[in-house]
Amino acid sequence: MAYDSLSTESATQLKTMSMPMTHHSQLITPFVSILMPIRNEAGFIERSLKAVLSQDYPPERMEVIVIDGMSTDGTREIVKRIIEQIEGARPSPQSQLTTHHSPLTTRRPSVTLLDNPSQIVPTALNIGLKHARGDVIIRVDGHCEIAPDYVRRCVEVLQETGADCVGG
Repeated sequence: MAYDSLSTESATQLKTMSMPMTHHSQLITPFVSILMPIRNEAGFIERSLKAVLSQDYPPERMEVIVIDGMSTDGTREIVKRIIEQIEGARPSPQSQLTTHHSPLTTRRPSVTLLDNPSQIVPTALNIGLKHARGDVIIRVDGHCEIAPDYVRRCVEVLQETGADCVGG
C-alpha cells in the first residue's frame, strides 16, 4: 500500500485492522511502527531519535524505521552510533535473570536504518511502509522532538475516537 495513494477505504481497513478488540471489549496495545524519513538532519537527528526512543509506550510494542535520503552531513553516522549504543546496552538473556538494570540497559524499541536513494519523502515513506510491521504507523520527521507520551496518546485517541488519522 503506497503512502501517496492510500484511499479512504484502505485507511479505514488499516485502522480497523490496527484496533483489534479482545473478547471482553477491552482495547489491546497495538504494535506501532514509527517512520522517520530523514536527509541531512545532523543538527537535529540525535535529539529527535532519542525523543522517539524515550516514549512511555511499551518498547516491545514499537519499532523505529529511519529512512535516510543518502545524507551527506553525518546524519547517517549519528543514527548508526545510536543504533550501536542501543544494541550494546541490551542486556543478555542471562543478565536479565540475575542483575538489576541500569538506565543504560532500559528496554528500547528496535531501530532499523534503510536507504532512500531517491532522496524524496514520499519514496522514503513507501520504503518504510514496506518494512513496517505495525498495526499503527506514526511519522516523525528528523528535526522534531516529540513528547514522551506522544505515541501512547496517539494510540489512545485512535482507539477512543475511531479516527483514521491523529497527530499533534
